[in-house]
Amino acid sequence: MAKPYETIRMLAFELFTKHGLYELSENIFVEKMRKNFPDRKAAQPDRTHAHFIKYRSLFKNEKVHSNDIKSGKTKGNNSTSTDIGGETDLPAKTETTIIRTIRDTKVTKPLKDLYKNKCQICGKTIQLGNDKFYSEAHHLKPLGNDHNGSDKAGNIIVLCPNHHVEFDYGVVAINSKTLTVISNNEFSGKKISFHSKHKIDKENLEYHYNEIFSR
Repeated sequence: MAKPYETIRMLAFELFTKHGLYELSENIFVEKMRKNFPDRKAAQPDRTHAHFIKYRSLFKNEKVHSNDIKSGKTKGNNSTSTDIGGETDLPAKTETTIIRTIRDTKVTKPLKDLYKNKCQICGKTIQLGNDKFYSEAHHLKPLGNDHNGSDKAGNIIVLCPNHHVEFDYGVVAINSKTLTVISNNEFSGKKISFHSKHKIDKENLEYHYNEIFSR
């Protein structure tokens, strides 16, 4: 005789495979389960719903066999669903390995201080509190394996968040000869602000123009 929790798991599996009950809040799920399985009231519909949530993504995967569900030998994790007007389940989780390029704040912070956290394009800054301002450092030749840009001042400009996004997505560039902005907005043709102590590497400006802006 199957253990109670095995019965619940298999019942939830049956609801998915035979009846297509995928996106239901607990109350509606319990109601439909009792309607479809009037002889299984002892299966505790509320607990079945918990397994229904837990194995939702697995039940949608045709490669998962019912025996895998029953034994708990699965590779999936909790899934996510939001019923309109209902409850929100926990987000799905998965184990990943991330390779992250470590940025040197000893380079970016002095640059931000040099420009007083003002964007080199628009001159704006974001004030976070008393004597506390915010700006972002943009690497013209991006860091990482795809571009292998350097984490040096000659590859960095100080920007506000908006212009940082535009540079990242290739909406804006800088003419390496005239040091003017290339864009389709009001800053087009404006000369970018450069401090005398900040020497930009024009090869990085050209790289950004050719490999990011022009694509």
